[in-house]
Amino acid sequence: MAGGASNFINKEPEVVMGAMLRKSSALVKGKKTARVVTLAAAALAAALFFSATAIGSGTVSKITSSYSWAVTISPDGKHIGYTDDFPWPGQKYSKDLTDGAETVWEGLPSFSHDGRYVAFVADDMGMSRVYREDTLDGTRVLVSSSSAGEPANYHADEPFASWDGRYVAFSSRADNLVAGDTNGRMDVFLKDMLTGALTRLSTDSNGAQGTGGSYNYWDGATTPRISPDNRYVVFTASFTNLVPGDNNGAVDVFLKDTVTGTTVRVSAGASGIEANSSSWDPEISADGHYVAFVSGASNLVPGDVGYYDVFVKDVTTGAIALVSTDASGNQMGYSYSSSLSSDGRHVAFSCPDGICFKNLQTGALETYADNSAGCAWWGCWGPGGWAPAMSADGKRIAFVGSDYNVPYEESQPVFLATTSLCVENSKPELVVTRGAVYWASYQGFADRDLSVDFTITNNGGEPAFSPQVVGSVSTNGVTLNTALPYKTGAIYAGGSADLTLVYEVQMGIASFRTTTYATALDSCGNSHSYPGPFTG
Repeated sequence: MAGGASNFINKEPEVVMGAMLRKSSALVKGKKTARVVTLAAAALAAALFFSATAIGSGTVSKITSSYSWAVTISPDGKHIGYTDDFPWPGQKYSKDLTDGAETVWEGLPSFSHDGRYVAFVADDMGMSRVYREDTLDGTRVLVSSSSAGEPANYHADEPFASWDGRYVAFSSRADNLVAGDTNGRMDVFLKDMLTGALTRLSTDSNGAQGTGGSYNYWDGATTPRISPDNRYVVFTASFTNLVPGDNNGAVDVFLKDTVTGTTVRVSAGASGIEANSSSWDPEISADGHYVAFVSGASNLVPGDVGYYDVFVKDVTTGAIALVSTDASGNQMGYSYSSSLSSDGRHVAFSCPDGICFKNLQTGALETYADNSAGCAWWGCWGPGGWAPAMSADGKRIAFVGSDYNVPYEESQPVFLATTSLCVENSKPELVVTRGAVYWASYQGFADRDLSVDFTITNNGGEPAFSPQVVGSVSTNGVTLNTALPYKTGAIYAGGSADLTLVYEVQMGIASFRTTTYATALDSCGNSHSYPGPFTG
């Protein structure tokens, strides 16, 4: 049978993709050779599942029907996590914004950049533990354990996954995770998921553990956030010994340099003056240069009349700005829940008008809210919107809003706003390069299944989300045997994705022409089309 197969394979059909002809090479002993085929074109067209039209700048769409209190978003803006708290204790979900697929999690998910890795809290016989799951293969690994793998002897909470998923930060009162943990307080830890090493971060610059201060919920250190370059971690702490001269008796925001071990207090004025009230809810830019946080202090900048305000601190220069102001520079009133873009140029936060989005370079301000929420019989909550979570590029903001036109259990859904940075027709530059054509196996040859490999490369700066082959039309009776749609996953700038399509080619077919169509979305959910010619 081997001889018969080889005789036929030496007469493989010629495959024409568009107008380009590539001849096959022989298959020797079941191994594929470097046979090349190119695609003439890829058509990119799709719509976001939650909207009848592509999202443009400044739109708001309801994307869940839930009673939520919290929401998270992946840095690439393609996955959200949210709570559905009615009836209590409710459930936690993640949703893929490209296809609407939902996944149930034990705890509110924290995502790596592309959503591949998810960190969350799960119950283990009455003990809250932090885990990280690889969504590609379902592998789940315990995070809240010592470097030797010993599980924490107390609850762990507030997981935050790093950009690449390698690290997970969390808080815990456990005293068996690192040597010398005797403070009996909440500490912030960082787990290296590659090596298993665990480090306590809520220490001073010399490594001494945090002591002093006790502030109800903030009894120690909480709410860690990792910079996308993995070097810096910001957190909130009530400890009084992490930096010299901490005498304000309040909760402060600190930054830890994981390379040098240096600890810096962020929640201070430009001159170094201590905040006269507590600060919390830190967010950090990609390079650790900027930190956003919320504070009740009135002495961090001149003229602060004393609300809960959002500030952004330049950690390098010490400069600090109150950013929760209107277009005229006036304080808005109570503002909270900050979210900072990775370049540190834009901040989103809850403000009296709903969700505010500010350009820190120009001062331009945009406001988003659920303006169609309706009102309960006792009145309106206002435009609505709190707990914003912004994508790293500042193009998408997920937030919790209110909708009284639906049953109570659906009255606090999650909304998604697109900002002015979300430019329509920001076209991903996808290029399809040639791959191999081969009989994948003797059975493939016997079934007349011809395999064709392709590589789709993104040569531009705009990521392509949910690229997938949705159709392939061929001449001479050749049909596609690969189930469609064929999904490849997101392709970021400079990245690529490989795929293989299988065509049924009947005996005697010497050549055929085919045009293959794909779909993809840009970072704003807009669709694009690159139709190629089809010659029958």
